[in-house]
Order: sequence, then structure tokens, then C-alpha cells
Amino acid sequence: MRRRRRRLVVTLYASVALATTGAVLALWSGEVLRASDLETVDARFSIRGEHAAPDVVVVGVDARTNSTVARFPFRRTLHARVIDRLRRAGAKLIVYDIEFTAQSGDVGADNALIRAVGATAPVLKDVLPTSTAGEDLMAGPEVQAAAVQTVLDDFPLRRAPGWLDGLLIAVLGLAGAFGTARLRPLRGAVFGLVAGALFLVGAQLAFDAGLIVSVLYPLLALALGVVGALAVSVAVGAFERERVCDMFARFVPEAVADDVLARLDDDLRLGGERRVVTVLFSDIRGFTTYSEDRTPEDVNAWLRARGGQDFKIGIGLNSGPVVAGNVGSERRMEYTTNTASRLEPMTKGSEHTIFLADSVKNMLRGDRSDPVRVDAMRVRGKDEPVVVWSVA
Repeated sequence: MRRRRRRLVVTLYASVALATTGAVLALWSGEVLRASDLETVDARFSIRGEHAAPDVVVVGVDARTNSTVARFPFRRTLHARVIDRLRRAGAKLIVYDIEFTAQSGDVGADNALIRAVGATAPVLKDVLPTSTAGEDLMAGPEVQAAAVQTVLDDFPLRRAPGWLDGLLIAVLGLAGAFGTARLRPLRGAVFGLVAGALFLVGAQLAFDAGLIVSVLYPLLALALGVVGALAVSVAVGAFERERVCDMFARFVPEAVADDVLARLDDDLRLGGERRVVTVLFSDIRGFTTYSEDRTPEDVNAWLRARGGQDFKIGIGLNSGPVVAGNVGSERRMEYTTNTASRLEPMTKGSEHTIFLADSVKNMLRGDRSDPVRVDAMRVRGKDEPVVVWSVA
């Protein structure tokens, strides 16, 4: 039975892992969340920041130029002087990004302009949003310069092959489900957060090295695996507690069963607890011999009819501190207390049916005249004799 339940639980976790991973793989193959996944690429650009372009330089018309040199539009002779200086400085290519929409009246200056510089001041309205600029805007010439540098660098950022993204989805999905399977809910949630954080760090390092891996789909597979496994864990735990409660309540009062189950840990184990209790052990004399050659139905019918009047009983009671709890291995767990069992068999051959230890008499309240002293007796397992009492 235990192996069957274990196989069932493993099957449930495996089903959750396969279902969640398969669902995310289907979303990935259909590119359902492509736009959101691309936003994670923009986030990685922002984290990485801008890279210097060693082969491309922007000579910009910025706010400082407008305030110290001249107001835009500049005289075309000024453009010509800048271009000449760039050529003498060794520029292999000069890209011109300023429009001249009206005649300047200076033909010589117009002919000198073959290539010119670009405009970077925001007032000139040539600014664009980019993934590396965050909430700021980047000047159009700077965007073009970055694009040129990317081409010169042979497109250093490359998309990961499809099989790698699929593998990441499968690994994180299965890890989320099976990694959380044997953890408590809080620890399972922490495991999911740590695993997700480590994956994000790895994805950013891969991005910095030039490889763009999918982030959204693997994280979604991990999250669904963790949540699914936690749901199975909670459901299985509730079922096991209910099953143990039903079984345990058959042998002890319901209040005791509720108290015990309230102290169980996640493995349905109860640590010992020190308490002062009174323990009663009782034995029906000759009942085993009587019932061994009769059917249970006959024994029950006889007990209902006679009430056990033909049998003698022995009772032993003892009070004191005990360690009460669920003890034993995973295969055998018992709710045990110890001691009074030594007194019960000592009633055999005596004129008394009940033996009370001196500790029981001392705990009685009100009139204590009813118990009668029997003797100070040697009890197995005790170094000192125990004063034994009975009921008159």
C-alpha cells in the first residue's frame, strides 16, 4: 500500500512536470509571447549598457555647439572647414546627415560639402528611443553610427539556436516540478526564486558574450513547474492527514487524534512530548483462549449478550512523567506511553482486580480514603519497590 501511494505521488509530480513543460513548449513553438520575450532583450541591453564604437565617431551639433559656436543652421563654409579637418585627421568615410533645403548664396561653400557631420541636439528633433538609452532618447546619427559599428563587428549578437531554447524550457520546467516535490511550500517557493535568479544571471552573461537566449519561456516553465508541484504537495499532504486522522481516530478519542495531528510535521511524524499522565492497562483473562476457536461474529454476539460477565479482568494504573508521541521508523510509527503495564499482570493470583501505583493515589483529589494499601512490591524495571494500592 505504501509503495502504491508513493508511485501515485511520483506519477502526479511527473504529470505536472510534463504538462507544464509541454504547454510552455507549445507556446514557444507558436511564438505566442514573442513580443514580450523580445522586451527581455531590451532589458538586457539596458543592463549591459552602451559599448564604445572604436571605428565610428559622431561629430555632433549639440546644445554646446549652438551656444558657443553659432546658432543652427550654420554657414556652409563652417561645414566645409569641419569636413576638411576630418579628412586630414584620417576619416575614411564621412557620412552627412544634415539637409540643406534653401540656397545659401555661396556656390563655393556648397561645392565643398561632399560629406558633413550629423545633428545631435534634441532641439533639432532627430532623436529616437533605443534599448540601450533607457528612458532617454538617442540622436539619429548616433543610432546610425551604432548600426554601422555593428556591421563592422560582423553582428556580434546572435540568436541562440532553437534547440537550445527548447532545452532550457524543458530543463527549467522539469527542475521546477521535481526540485520542489520534496520541499515544504515556503522552501519550494524559495527554490523557485533562486533557480530563476541564477538563470537570469546566466542569460545576462550569455548576452554579454554575444548569445541571445530566450528568457520569458524558460522562466514561465520554471514558475508553472514550481506552482504545479506545490499544488500537488498541498493536495497530497491534506489527503494524507485526512487518511491518518480517520485511521487514528478509530483507536483513540477524537480530541486526542486532533491534538496529535496538529503536532505532525510534513512527514507525518510526531516528536516526543514530555507530559504528566495517568496510564491504564487492562487485560481480559482467558479471552484469547476463548476466542481463538470461534468466529469474530460469534464472539461479538456473545459479548453483546453476556457483556463479558464470565471473564475476569486485571487493571494497572500508574501516574508520572512520560514521553508521549509518535515514535519509530517510517515503516512503523506508534503512539506510545510506558510503565503501568508492569502492574496489570501482578493482579493475577491476588484478591484484587485493580492495582494503583502510589503516584496515582498521591494525585487523587478530595477524599483519599477509598484506596487500600496492598504492599510495597518489586516491579520489573524499577530499582526501588513501588507502593501498590487497590480499591476496597
